[in-house]
Amino acid sequence: MSCWRKLGLSPSKSVQCGACGVRVSVGSLPFYLSLLFSGFMIPMAALMPLSILGSMSFGVFHLAALFCLVCFLVPYAWLHCLLVPLVVRNG
Repeated sequence: MSCWRKLGLSPSKSVQCGACGVRVSVGSLPFYLSLLFSGFMIPMAALMPLSILGSMSFGVFHLAALFCLVCFLVPYAWLHCLLVPLVVRNG
């Protein structure tokens, strides 16, 4: 299963596995922990440019915040694909 497809899953949403045909979803606790972790990334991405660059113009702040957000989201997506397990769902 591709990482992009796994990122679209939740404990309540299941899809059919392309390899074995079984309905799979993601585990509840790891999913909600990763969701909690991702909730901290947006404020950090907004505050990181201020702490690194100090005072800056409005446009530079948005570019720096976008850069920091991408720097947080790419590792998050990678860790989500590696650490959140797939579980078999009956029905």
